[in-house]
Amino acid sequence: KMNLQGKSNLIFIKGAKTGGSSIVRALRIAGKTEGVQFKKWSEVNKDTKNTIIAIPPDKVFLFKNQQKIFWENSYKFSVCRNPINKTISGFNYHPLCDKKDLTLEEAFNLVSKCSDIYKTDWKVNKPRTVWQNYSLYNHLFATQKEYLYEDGKPLFDEILSFENLSQQIKEFSLKIDLHLELPHINKNR
Repeated sequence: KMNLQGKSNLIFIKGAKTGGSSIVRALRIAGKTEGVQFKKWSEVNKDTKNTIIAIPPDKVFLFKNQQKIFWENSYKFSVCRNPINKTISGFNYHPLCDKKDLTLEEAFNLVSKCSDIYKTDWKVNKPRTVWQNYSLYNHLFATQKEYLYEDGKPLFDEILSFENLSQQIKEFSLKIDLHLELPHINKNR
């Protein structure tokens, strides 16, 4: 059983370009090994317990408002990264930037209509033609503060640093009593 300071669920707020895919894989493997279910954030209901989920940044506020009981009964953590390095990594990774001829001004224009990113489920409520723009916003322009704080108050119980992730994930693993081994995936991104 996970040691989550009296809470029964674990939420990983998975920001872009912060080692999130590796952490999700580690959480899935540890959950399976230790009998803790890993669910998609969209599969949670008010009766869900002893569960690990990962939430992308653009779904944090929607999830928090729709699943208040689960949210309150969850230990929440995320990873932060130096914003300049995060943006460079996002630019080098994102499909819209693959052409390398996309200017910063063009990128700003593409995301200028994405200000509702935290208020709407854009994959449900927006045409597929603009999905890449929302994704680009998440990868390049979203500040980590935008989805980790609400009214100046933290939405997390713990923050790990990308720059020291290997060591911090070991310490976090011991703290929550869930054996996490961090694979390095998406190395070229």
